[in-house]
Amino acid sequence: MIKLTVEDKDARRAILKIKDAAGAPIKLLKRVHAHQQSVSGLMFRHLKHGGTRRGVTWAGYKNQYVRKTDGVTVPAEGGVPRADGTGLVQGRLRPSGARVDEKSNLLRDTGLLANAVASVRRIRRGGRALELITPVKYAGYQQSRRPFSFFTAGDLKLYAQWAAEELASDG
Repeated sequence: MIKLTVEDKDARRAILKIKDAAGAPIKLLKRVHAHQQSVSGLMFRHLKHGGTRRGVTWAGYKNQYVRKTDGVTVPAEGGVPRADGTGLVQGRLRPSGARVDEKSNLLRDTGLLANAVASVRRIRRGGRALELITPVKYAGYQQSRRPFSFFTAGDLKLYAQWAAEELASDG
């Protein structure tokens, strides 16, 4: 007769650890927050003059107007001769009072939005929900025009990998 004895103490400990980590993955949520804050902040750097990144396109500055007298299109940064010949048209006025010029970055007039992107993290519902907040009044409006904070399919795949690593880790 063969008698096998299985000691399940380690298995039970591992199962309890997985249950605890899955029930309130606070470490994972903090890591997701840090990643989202980083990739959202990089949107402002990479799309400072418009373009496409992470599947989202930001339009550049719109032209100021087309003159009816001679049909000249005046770009946002100005620089074309005035219709009366007395100098150059100035760039569009930004909310801060500064003028748009060739070095101006989109959504970086004062830097408030770019510096505050996803800067507030709230972990709610017993560690099962993560809120990422950009505490600037006009953030929602700008997000609707030029999205800067969002999840991509690649992000979700990465976070699933992180979750699996956390559940499998000994720490």
